[in-house]
Amino acid sequence: MLRLRLEQHPAPTGKKDADMLLAWLLDTLGLVRRRNDADSTDATQRPLHRLMRDHLVKEPMKGVDAKTLAEQLGISMTALHHHLKGLQSVRIVASEIGENGWQMHHLRCGSLSAAIDLLHLEVRGILSLRLAPLSEWQTGSVTQEGDSDVDVQDLKLRICEPRPLQGKEDEIDAFLNDFGLRGERPKEKSGKDLTRLIFEKMLSANHPISLDEAVAEWGATRPRLARTFDRFRAAGLA
Repeated sequence: MLRLRLEQHPAPTGKKDADMLLAWLLDTLGLVRRRNDADSTDATQRPLHRLMRDHLVKEPMKGVDAKTLAEQLGISMTALHHHLKGLQSVRIVASEIGENGWQMHHLRCGSLSAAIDLLHLEVRGILSLRLAPLSEWQTGSVTQEGDSDVDVQDLKLRICEPRPLQGKEDEIDAFLNDFGLRGERPKEKSGKDLTRLIFEKMLSANHPISLDEAVAEWGATRPRLARTFDRFRAAGLA
């Protein structure tokens, strides 16, 4: 199942530097999640970066098993599995069972640019499917317009292909959860939590919702409400 975190980062200054471009791509695809990786002074020495540069990009169709990769990268099998799982979830890496019984990992399509082109097509199709219900859910008349008084948020968007509902989720819950609109580790994944109340209000509103109006209606603190609205803006939904 495709699961992607798109995060907007400034384009690298060295546009012909392959290492800088690769580091930027991995950051943009949300694959650098752990603090010790993200804060590294030399992104090119991250295990994930070396995995891509020294193995998958260098010999895209060779196919390498996890044991060999872990030994050559000097990391544990658990850490390697984490990196491979992330690359597979964004369709950069594909795997097949080799003659030795191990899964052999290789760059999808045999080319990083081809893998990204194919990912682009898949993401467009999935977004079209996931955003389609908005036209049915929206009963208000507010259109998305730029507001000069509001800082433009860097894009931060989760993309996940349609999946079965879990627990007490309904379609709106699944939408909020899969797009990351409830935050990184939400306490509630269904029901009338603050994020859902705001989303339903936005869908039915005939005018933009101000922070003061939100405080009066839901009684939440301004910082909490601001963070919630920021998540919608970062996803391009407000």
